[in-house]
Amino acid sequence: MEPLALGLRHPIGPSRTTFSA
Repeated sequence: MEPLALGLRHPIGPSRTTFSA
């Protein structure tokens, strides 16, 4: 998935979620 989309969907930890996904 795109990092931007994850960041918007996961405002709690966009950077961590982006790397995790």
